[in-house]
Amino acid sequence: MLIARELNIKPACMNEIHALPAKMMPMVVEKITWLTGDPIPDGKLKKKLRHPPGTYRLRIGDYRLIYAFGDAWVRLLAIRRRDDAYAGKDLVEYEEPEAWPPGEEPGGLPDDFPEESGEPLQGPPPKGQLPPATSLEPGVGLDPGVLPRSITVEWLAELKVPEECHAALRACADEDALLAVPVPPWVLERVVDNLWPRPLDEVARQPDCAVEDPQDLQRYKDGDLLGFLLRLDSGQEKLVDWRLRGPSIIKGGPGTGKSTVALYRVRALLDRAVAEGRPAPRILFTTYTNALTRFSEQLLQQLLGERASLVTVSTADNIARKMVEQVETVADPAMPLQLVRALDELRARWGKRRRTGGKAGNAGDDAALATLADLRTDFLLEEFEWIIEGRGLGTLEEYLAADRTGRAVPLHRSLRVVVWDLYQEFQAELVRQHLTTFGRVRIRALEILRAERYQERYDAVLIDEAQDLKPAALSLLVELCRDPSGVYLTADAGQTIYSRGFTWSQTNERLRFRGRTALLKRNYRSSGEIAQAATAFARMTGAGDPDCLDLECVHRGPPPVLHACDTPEQQWSVAADFINHAAGELRLQPQAAAVLVPSNALGEQAADELTRLGLPARFMRGTKLDLYAPEVKVLTLHSAKGLEFPIVVIVGLQQGHFPRLPRELTPEEAEEETQAFRRLLFVGITRAMRGLLICYPRAKPSPFIAELDPALWRSGWQGGR
Repeated sequence: MLIARELNIKPACMNEIHALPAKMMPMVVEKITWLTGDPIPDGKLKKKLRHPPGTYRLRIGDYRLIYAFGDAWVRLLAIRRRDDAYAGKDLVEYEEPEAWPPGEEPGGLPDDFPEESGEPLQGPPPKGQLPPATSLEPGVGLDPGVLPRSITVEWLAELKVPEECHAALRACADEDALLAVPVPPWVLERVVDNLWPRPLDEVARQPDCAVEDPQDLQRYKDGDLLGFLLRLDSGQEKLVDWRLRGPSIIKGGPGTGKSTVALYRVRALLDRAVAEGRPAPRILFTTYTNALTRFSEQLLQQLLGERASLVTVSTADNIARKMVEQVETVADPAMPLQLVRALDELRARWGKRRRTGGKAGNAGDDAALATLADLRTDFLLEEFEWIIEGRGLGTLEEYLAADRTGRAVPLHRSLRVVVWDLYQEFQAELVRQHLTTFGRVRIRALEILRAERYQERYDAVLIDEAQDLKPAALSLLVELCRDPSGVYLTADAGQTIYSRGFTWSQTNERLRFRGRTALLKRNYRSSGEIAQAATAFARMTGAGDPDCLDLECVHRGPPPVLHACDTPEQQWSVAADFINHAAGELRLQPQAAAVLVPSNALGEQAADELTRLGLPARFMRGTKLDLYAPEVKVLTLHSAKGLEFPIVVIVGLQQGHFPRLPRELTPEEAEEETQAFRRLLFVGITRAMRGLLICYPRAKPSPFIAELDPALWRSGWQGGR
């Protein structure tokens, strides 16, 4: 009796499926369906290959499907024309048996080809994500010479390449032109994978994507599916149905697959209800960004089928706004630049008006106003966002009593009174401009919920990347759950880039995780060399969550690079050369790279200088992020939170600028603020997947440079030598 095995597919094979003639797909789907029941080679249609070990081929007309299999799975590695499939790889000279003796069934790929998993992002990625890259090793790249085939309109249409990309791609005569063409990264990857099929050894090390139904391959070919959910590894799989009655939390460092586990956990919750004879639960799944919402919905559709209608996928802010709009009209939340401009204009006139308006009159108040004038606008906006609005403080008395642990600058009573008055006036100014803040929307939604004016509730609420939610937003999501047992979080305290000073239980009494915390330790994002350098920095300085630092990395690559620059101009030429070299090694366009900077002003300068050197670059503020833009992305370190890039360059690590500390801090306050900058640098380092360069001025380096273990960094960039 044939046993249907679970079906996995590699990203490279997903790209190759698009190159198949449309008329071939029904036969391919039929053969793959048959293969999941009987993958054992028969010496005819199915034969064993000499290389790589544990691989087999299935004949489908003029095409050959390369696969591996084990007791319970079949893995699709490639589907290529016969000549491409066998290039340099001879078949065995004998026929394999039709059945294997008991206990001798092959186990698939050898131990040095690990099964992989990671974040739920494959296929044409949503904004904010890039496709996986190969390892950055010398000699890895495209063979020199002309393209191996002509790029025709018909071929591009078969690959589902958008028409607006056709002209640029058809104009390419060689690989250099192809790598420079301004098309989205996923388009280039799909074209390159079908022009130069990847070596099977390399394909074997790509992550496994789960195909729930072979018919979904046809939907993917037709463009109805964006991609497939990544397959869990054994450690992740154990956590899918762990502590289904919460509240529970899964912690993990960057790239450990927390989001993937959360998606599979949705299915486990629904399956548990069926097994226990209970009605299907209503589930809320919160994603980190709007860009991930649709993609998560499609992945859940694959996992759940019709049951996907039981799951609401949204961000916390979208949920809050929807709740308030059902009760009253909501003003547009102001964007960060609008908030800075409004507060700067208010501060310019507010202090003088406050003194002449009768509120002043004592030395303490005058001193508080003088101190307020020294506080940065961004510090005050963070005080409003994280302390006043973030904790839902509604009165001066609540603010005076608030524990501000985690904020570097202490505010004595008189200064808090002045800050509270400024906040009240700031809110009045936004109302006059018909604006509000996301914080006010969250607070209002929580008020409506607690007043029982919003009746919708969920049986389970899954909150991804919970460490950077404001307390009010987290409380809102928790209280939308009918019972604390339905709350599930993923988090990594080491990746938070703001000082908040609150614990889970202080945020909401429902969040008590004693005995309900699990840890993921396998990193699927960064190479081991980059992850080791980041971990050493976090461990020595205390910048990361100690629980999340001992990671096992799947990918390998070169060590990250530290380069001391003698002039400001040198850092731009070094950055441009590193990006161009790394992009060529990784078979990527330079636009796949990101340059991370501490400030907006340096970001604008970086984009101008790189463009002047012939490497088109654009500075993108967090609200204007476009990862499909045909330029190198220049971002602030804050804006890079939650993103990943194959190539990362960090500049601006200069003494006095990073960390940039407020004046007149005590040693304790200075260290607390410095630690926030250390966490920010840790986040920047862990955005890199394969290539990482840090440039710093030789004369005035940031003190953090001395905290980077030189044994884990390559000293100086010399053009790839």
